[in-house]
Amino acid sequence: MTAALITTIILFIGSVIMYQIKVMDLKKKINDFENSNTYVVDRCKKFLETHNKLSPGRRAFWKYNLKHGAKRFDVQFEVEILSLTENKAKIKAVDYWTDYNWARNNKQTVLNYIDDRWVSSSELKPIMDNRAIRQDKLNKLLQSEE
Repeated sequence: MTAALITTIILFIGSVIMYQIKVMDLKKKINDFENSNTYVVDRCKKFLETHNKLSPGRRAFWKYNLKHGAKRFDVQFEVEILSLTENKAKIKAVDYWTDYNWARNNKQTVLNYIDDRWVSSSELKPIMDNRAIRQDKLNKLLQSEE
């Protein structure tokens, strides 16, 4: 064997070893990334479990399909929860959004139609605003003092 061939073989073996080291390093980085994302996901789940609950006084979004004459239209309501049972919530409409002209021009009529209505709790999507988060923290403090 010539010296050039031996040098080429040694360089090839060296590059394969370097490639293997880089692959192992990338696998470690991927594993670390997955572990760190698990932490972030767990924190997000814990936050949602803590704050994403329905309770009286809380606000939520509720989508409903109304009918005016022969025309059906979707309405997205912002509602306040007045009381709760295991599966139902009594709500009061605070505001709403729709594309239907008649409903936009008769705001109070639509709001009154929805007031004091019992709806399925599963249809409500809690609104996470600073007021709700603050209230949750206060409730937690009050519970820890008892």
